[in-house]
Amino acid sequence: MVSKRYGRLIGLTALALSAAVVAAGCSAGGGGQNGSNPTQADNGPVNLAFSAWEFEEPGKGDAIWDALKDYHGPNNNVTVQRVGIPYANYADKIATEVGAKGGPDVFVLQDSQFSTFAAAGLLVPLDDIQKEYASTLNHTNDFGKVNGKYYGLAWEQSDYGLMYNKDLMAKAGIKIPTTYEELVAAAKEVHQKLGIWGYANRSNINELDGWTLEINNWISGFGGALSTNGKLTIDSPENVAAIKAYVDLFRSGVVPVGDSSSTLRQAFALNQVGFVIENAGVASTLTQNPKNLINGMNLGVSPLPFPNPGGHTAIILAVNKYSPHVQQAKDFVRYILSQKAQEGLRTALTDTTLATDVPLEADFVKKNPFAPEFMELGKHSTDSVIQGFAKNSRAIYNVFLTAVQGLVTNGGDVQATLTKVQDQVVNQYG
Repeated sequence: MVSKRYGRLIGLTALALSAAVVAAGCSAGGGGQNGSNPTQADNGPVNLAFSAWEFEEPGKGDAIWDALKDYHGPNNNVTVQRVGIPYANYADKIATEVGAKGGPDVFVLQDSQFSTFAAAGLLVPLDDIQKEYASTLNHTNDFGKVNGKYYGLAWEQSDYGLMYNKDLMAKAGIKIPTTYEELVAAAKEVHQKLGIWGYANRSNINELDGWTLEINNWISGFGGALSTNGKLTIDSPENVAAIKAYVDLFRSGVVPVGDSSSTLRQAFALNQVGFVIENAGVASTLTQNPKNLINGMNLGVSPLPFPNPGGHTAIILAVNKYSPHVQQAKDFVRYILSQKAQEGLRTALTDTTLATDVPLEADFVKKNPFAPEFMELGKHSTDSVIQGFAKNSRAIYNVFLTAVQGLVTNGGDVQATLTKVQDQVVNQYG
């Protein structure tokens, strides 16, 4: 069951977005570009708010800010304000603020929320910027194109791999798995030999957005998808196989159930978990903390032990339709895509794929030899948005993962459960 608190947040988000959609369609003249408030004169002082959940991450947040804080605009009259919101609250807070015709001028959005905002007309088109930088932008920017227009450009793409402590596995004589069956066997062996959890990842609907990204690795990895050719396919044979495998592993007795991602990640960092499927951003955060037992040299990363490639987190840079400083906000986006800023962000965001192909720093790779593996995985990974149902993707995942949580907790027939979900979401969303 969804908690009362989380259900309330979902309701607030839906209400905020509904209000924003109405406002977007009914705003009268007198506003600035795309119906926003008028921008100030070019030579007047401008304060821009830029929001990202990574500002709240120790070390990384300050490094990102160091790459951007000296920006003052082409007329030297812009001050950028750093707005950090914890990841757990980010999506709902941004939706509520934008729904009230407010919020930061520029923000980053996870792929599913970006799709919802773009469909609702809440973002400023960035086609002119895309054309200016077309020669340097890479494939990660393609996600920002919706119905023929660019409503966002890439902030970063963070790919998922199978992570483990190389020293720990070598000491215990445990083979690194390359198939699902080997993953189950290795997880059990870790539990038996080392007395720790064999594997860990999210399994709690209270972390819907993060869990969506993680479950996409299993769905994509088993060759499935929640929609095909514009039709929902929740109970396809591939999806049933993926969720059955997921549930069986979680019910094996060697995987913790229901713990928060922060708890699980810290346990992995301290050698209390053998294997995790995690993204590049998490890898860099954990290895940079000297208190952790996992570090840049002993962290191992390999392709997911599934027949097909897994997923990634697409994080998109966008401009708020309701910004009172649209032009200045767009100029800030231009700066973020510049070579200077991209090189600074490479230092800050380390092993993720950026909007341009700025290479990994040689010194960083020397100290973190796992990093190139993430870059390679990024060439074939998929996003988690349900194709053809982008604006309802998060809502559909909420129904889907609530059912998966029930299977993890209580067991049950996977085929029957997913067929029930299929019927429910088709009835709601077509």
